[in-house]
Amino acid sequence: MHHPSSLLLLSWLLLIPPSSYDSTWGTGKVFDTDKPLSEWINAGTFDSEDECAAAREQNRVIMALRGSGDMERRFALGKCVSK
Repeated sequence: MHHPSSLLLLSWLLLIPPSSYDSTWGTGKVFDTDKPLSEWINAGTFDSEDECAAAREQNRVIMALRGSGDMERRFALGKCVSK
């Protein structure tokens, strides 16, 4: 017999950093990686760390192909964290 807590499955979140305007950078976006992870944006939930990392890379590549350098950088800075 399995204990109910043993049935809990870990999931992984792909978090991307929030952006904020910084006058020292002009009109560009600054991705604030110093903010606590609780303030980062959830870009997806995955069953494994490998799936999360693959999704982060896939999104980074898609944004690069679309010419969205800011979003490419944002996904490159993303983190996979267990939930």
